[in-house]
Amino acid sequence: VPYYVSPDTLTTSNTMIDMYSDLRHDNMDSALNRLKVFMAALPYELENKTEKHFQTIIFVIFKMMTKYVDVEISTATGRIDMVLKTNTHIYVMEFKLDKSAEEAIAQIDSKDYLISYQLDDRKKVKVGINFSSETRTLDNWIIACRSGNNDLLSACVNMSLSLILRSIEARALKNYVNADLAPRAILSVLNGV
Repeated sequence: VPYYVSPDTLTTSNTMIDMYSDLRHDNMDSALNRLKVFMAALPYELENKTEKHFQTIIFVIFKMMTKYVDVEISTATGRIDMVLKTNTHIYVMEFKLDKSAEEAIAQIDSKDYLISYQLDDRKKVKVGINFSSETRTLDNWIIACRSGNNDLLSACVNMSLSLILRSIEARALKNYVNADLAPRAILSVLNGV
């Protein structure tokens, strides 16, 4: 072991390893939480406060973990900011700076970015991410699952509920969620947890 690798280096939690595990288990919410913390630690001197700056950071991080990530994918109606593919999911991502995750999701919908992947059997997931130029990290995001025919998947709701249950105690869940909670509201709860 080289002299510059200390025992602390070998035992310290590695964000990249944890994010890779999150992606392997199709837990995009956890991966984005880790990414938010990671980016919050970047020195402010490196910041140029553009959407492309944030897109580049995310692309490099995901590219180091998997070869199945592309940026600026041209379609008939525009360019997708990023697409990440796993064995079971296709994540179509749109980024915004100082706007909202809702606007990013709206662009995915209005430009019909998922149509390019319609014949693929994997679950399609829309990911809208908003960055803050003030905090220089992810501000908020929305994760919305779609099936091949663009119907909201109950699997996404189940995944969201599973994430909520892991994040807060089951008895506290009664204060936030009831059986009639809409999938969009579940995603909003996730961003607040």
